[in-house]
Amino acid sequence: MVRVLFINPNFDTYVMAPPLGLLYLSSYIKKYCNAQTLIIDALRDNLKDEEVVQKANEYKPDIIGISCLTAVYKQTISITKALKQAGHKVFIGGIHPTFMPYTTLKDSGADFVIAGEGELPLMQICQNNFNHKNIQGVYDIESLKDDETQINGLPVIKAETVADLDTIPMPDWQQLPPVSYPHSPHAVIARGNPIGILMTSKGCPNNAKGIL
Repeated sequence: MVRVLFINPNFDTYVMAPPLGLLYLSSYIKKYCNAQTLIIDALRDNLKDEEVVQKANEYKPDIIGISCLTAVYKQTISITKALKQAGHKVFIGGIHPTFMPYTTLKDSGADFVIAGEGELPLMQICQNNFNHKNIQGVYDIESLKDDETQINGLPVIKAETVADLDTIPMPDWQQLPPVSYPHSPHAVIARGNPIGILMTSKGCPNNAKGIL
């Protein structure tokens, strides 16, 4: 059974909520790859890099995925470098590496990035014994010329998307239940706590360039 670790990095913010994208990825590869997963929310638990690395060493994953928004880019680079120094195989996904894949790889030293949605490429990687080559939307530093161009001159393209959203299981709430999160300002729209998060659609029907 493959072992996959997902990490939501810690950063300075007053808004806190479960990392829904990682929860979906966890459920998806559990269903289609018979994977064992662990999600570490370093933000919720206020973990330092060395504490995350210690947990990763204890879990002994085959691969580690880190979710990266631009707001948490600095922290993503820091924790990636620490995990690589500890000998782990690491990839980065999310909005920032989707639009700046080469820069993200260059700064972090990650093994590869996933540009676009992660369900299908991660499933293929797990099924291919963690070989990330020749998978749409998956890039390592050797395959890119810059943030918009592959080394072969073709443009960077995003990963294939899941056509039937009903095939994506419900988020892996057992790992990070909403009740385990402290109250945050985003909850003022709710009458009570805890609150859950819903995703009602994915992507853009018009394939807009600036939308994941």
